[in-house]
Amino acid sequence: MAKERELSFARAIARITKIAVPGVVGFHTHFEITEIFEFSNTTRKTTNVFTLLVAEEHSAGVSEKPVWLGERIRLPHFRDSFFGIRRTVRPIAAILPCLNDILDGIWRSSSGTFDLGEMASGTPVFVAPDSSFEVPWNRLLKNNFDNGAHVFELIDQTKHSFRPFFDTPRLLLDLSAKVMERVPIRIGSMSDKLGNIVVQIPVTVVLARFSQLRASGDTHITLAWHPSATPRPLRAVSATEFDNAIDGYASQAIAAPQATLPTAAGDGQMENYLWDDQEGVLLAAQGRTGFIRQINFGIHALGGNAEPRAFKVRDGKGKYQSVQIGVSSAMNSTVGPLTDQRAFDWARARIYREENDRLVEQSLFKQYTPGDAPSSQMHESALDDIRRLINRHGRYGAWLWDPYLSAHDVLKTLFYCIHSGADLRALTAANEPPHQSVRTKPTFTSLLVHALAVLRATIPYLRPPTPPSFAELQQQELTAAESNNIGLRFEYRMKAGQDGWPFHDRFLIFPQEDGSALAWSLGISVNQIGRSHHILQRVDDGRRIMDAFLDLWDELAKPEHLIWKTP
Repeated sequence: MAKERELSFARAIARITKIAVPGVVGFHTHFEITEIFEFSNTTRKTTNVFTLLVAEEHSAGVSEKPVWLGERIRLPHFRDSFFGIRRTVRPIAAILPCLNDILDGIWRSSSGTFDLGEMASGTPVFVAPDSSFEVPWNRLLKNNFDNGAHVFELIDQTKHSFRPFFDTPRLLLDLSAKVMERVPIRIGSMSDKLGNIVVQIPVTVVLARFSQLRASGDTHITLAWHPSATPRPLRAVSATEFDNAIDGYASQAIAAPQATLPTAAGDGQMENYLWDDQEGVLLAAQGRTGFIRQINFGIHALGGNAEPRAFKVRDGKGKYQSVQIGVSSAMNSTVGPLTDQRAFDWARARIYREENDRLVEQSLFKQYTPGDAPSSQMHESALDDIRRLINRHGRYGAWLWDPYLSAHDVLKTLFYCIHSGADLRALTAANEPPHQSVRTKPTFTSLLVHALAVLRATIPYLRPPTPPSFAELQQQELTAAESNNIGLRFEYRMKAGQDGWPFHDRFLIFPQEDGSALAWSLGISVNQIGRSHHILQRVDDGRRIMDAFLDLWDELAKPEHLIWKTP
């Protein structure tokens, strides 16, 4: 293992050294070094949080004095330390030898030594600019807008120093927000990069622009060489993909400033590359991009003499108010070539059906419609879907958030988790499920029952005993379950009194090992899933749902909020 790490490290540094040679991908002279670090007042040690080295062109007289970016960052959780951001410009030749020390867990910056974790070299990558899709790496890199950049990552494999950030993701978000005030590095959304050192070498030797010719669909490329560069033959590659098939492809040697590749693109999205055979490096990449061929727009005109729609509606006091709505007429138009899209429409419809089937199969989206089966059968089927989600994604935990959640619901869902020691949590507002009642005329029996209830409430010795509280009812249910609690790590809390805040939405949340989370919106309370129409669907940003849950969970941490805890 150690030998493999050394070889991988040596290959990465050799590759960095080769690419950094003037004229290969640029004419870089210095590294701009941005260091995010933690300094401990107790140990007096400095720990690397994230360091970015960007190859740039600078004059020989550029200042190498370290510059602090903003004031020190203090977080309540880290009482004995502070965070800082420092930027330095150093010659590439002076920094390359320092990369060898990283394998030994040391980063020697311009004015001190940073402690590192157990470091290893990641696979070198080429990061293209954002296109129709965001490239996550660009949340960390500097100004990666043109051709793209070669990126080398030296990775802290253990990340022992950053366990608080993974245990409490909000701490990382707090730090990231403070960092973003000083430098555009979104470390909060890239927690896997904590403790790492990244070398970014942008391609500046040539500027490439890719476009698509509207009439033919071919790819057009324009090159502009760096003033210090000697133009050399390159190779351009262009491809389009639709429905997981290549429906357009071309590769061509380019020596002139402009060239056209006969791609004859179909319906797919295009990817483009510029390759240098002489140096054996990639000089540009454009990720999957869709080009606009046709624009449909509509104009909604309000006629000056047109009669408005008029009607009356009752206000909050029951009085009728007159309302007039101006009605518009629409004129639609299309800019661009008119083409027969029927074949594409058929394919798109089939792809939609397949994607919908996949979402349903993985429970990423599932609709429950009354009448498809008996209510009790639909309810059990929906519970099975919840259990499958818990067992598929609940390795590190499963949290149920439902204002009407009961112990019975918990036993039917979280207790089915197969993962020993998973962090299982349940949060309820202690609300009783609403009961639908049908209003009927009073009968003699109903009037008699009502009269007896009034007498019992009025005469002390006839009053019934105080009913058990919500928490006591839940405890009775869980006690009656007689669980042996093997592998069970479970806590059940409720909102009580003035602490916390009312909530309505229902979520199933799965915290992940890296501090992120997956989350599903249930659409209805667990006691009613499958019985009424609702949609079970995965939400886009599970981490934000998790953070909202934790905010309320921490507010409800008093003894009166605890219903049950195991062990």
